[in-house]
Amino acid sequence: MGIGKNFVVKNGLEVAERILYVDAVTDKVGVGTIYPEYEAHVIGSIGCTDINITRNASVSGILTANELDFTGSGISIGDTTGLPGQYLRSTGSGVEWASFPTSLRSTFTYTAVDLQTTFAYAYTPGFLDVFINGVKLKGNGVTDVSEYTAVNGTQVVLTEQCFAGDFVEFIAYNPASVAAGGDGVLGFTVQEEGVIVGNDNGVTSINFIGAAVTAVGSGAGVSVYISGGSGGGLLVREEGTILGSNITSINFVGTAVTASASGAGSTIYIGSISPIAGIDTTGTSNFNNIVASGVVTATSFVRSGGTSSQFLKANGSVDSSTYLTTTGSGISLTGIVTSITAGSGISINQSTGNVTVSASTIGVGLSTRNIASQTTGVVGIGTTTNISFSGYKSYLLMKIQTSAAAWVRIYTDTASRTSDASRSEGTDPLPGSGVIAEVITTGAETQLLSPGTIGFNNESSPTTDIYATITNKSGISTNITVNLTILQLEA
Repeated sequence: MGIGKNFVVKNGLEVAERILYVDAVTDKVGVGTIYPEYEAHVIGSIGCTDINITRNASVSGILTANELDFTGSGISIGDTTGLPGQYLRSTGSGVEWASFPTSLRSTFTYTAVDLQTTFAYAYTPGFLDVFINGVKLKGNGVTDVSEYTAVNGTQVVLTEQCFAGDFVEFIAYNPASVAAGGDGVLGFTVQEEGVIVGNDNGVTSINFIGAAVTAVGSGAGVSVYISGGSGGGLLVREEGTILGSNITSINFVGTAVTASASGAGSTIYIGSISPIAGIDTTGTSNFNNIVASGVVTATSFVRSGGTSSQFLKANGSVDSSTYLTTTGSGISLTGIVTSITAGSGISINQSTGNVTVSASTIGVGLSTRNIASQTTGVVGIGTTTNISFSGYKSYLLMKIQTSAAAWVRIYTDTASRTSDASRSEGTDPLPGSGVIAEVITTGAETQLLSPGTIGFNNESSPTTDIYATITNKSGISTNITVNLTILQLEA
């Protein structure tokens, strides 16, 4: 049947039950239902080439699409629009809001010792860059190990040995993905009484060792208990021998013991309320070894097994030999003297005890040359620093050696060093300005001073200090060691 004009339905329309239903009262259309709850309520699948939603869209099941284009102001997942900067990631069974990793990389710098090749550092193999003195090494340490090897995640081995003072820098990148479970954390820091143990922000696991350790956990949470989880129990040893286990208290006995406590922490002092005062004992105390960095004072020192006729030597041994003793008028020989030996030019009158020394044999003792060494702290590129050497009041300067390229100036006193501070490199110092010598090196080398230069300390009260100024010309920030070959000229 053909209809050549508009088809108007005023009181509703129903086409085959549940196929199409139009409710004129509520202005709602149902497809697949005769009880439409929305303006267009469809039960079943919708096939279309484009769908344009200008307001809200609510999906209670699964939404599958080749491409979604959102032009609105927000997306709500799990009844929340998330936090600023978050993204949607799959959980395997759905999606959730998640934050991007905050620790994308960590760095650490070592100052190498001479010939060092191995360094401890936490990283993920294949995600590590290595630099020596600012120069990036070739390869990735895993498939390309031409200049370093980094395969176990805790140790880096260089192919070439380092020189002392080389700066070795490691940059570890965080490979954690944004999939389920990735939180972007490369490691954490472990401290023992405030001192960092292991790599800062690089520790990925802690191993608790001992029969008293138990651990329980599920998922990301683990609880560790020591001594059965009751919190009580110490293991006490005496020189390595176990005295008891699961001990809950220790009693310090003696008049020299004092203790102070606050909260869970206690401090025990023996001999004084101050730990630097040492140990004060009454009566006899036995110690295996005592190491003292200061002065040991006692009314007497008794060597076990020694006799009154023996001497106690510095190394702790005793000696029964006969020695010379001095008096105001000369030297006395005690004990039985079987012979007296004199060198060339020396004669001894056995009847009178007089000693005669021939004038022609009297010589003047000569000193040997010495090396005075000093190392700067880390000096920046083109930066100048002052150092002092322990030397002699006057001396002959023969050589100046540097561990890196530097401009070295030697002075008679600190005032002369201060006055010369503004002089530029390449400008000769004025006569009498207090500059003893200066050299410019291009690396780790020794500059011979030929002929040797006489230097001296010109302070108002002469000392044995030798004053110097060092300018770093190496092109990197580094420590610079300077050695002076000198010969003493004055007592």
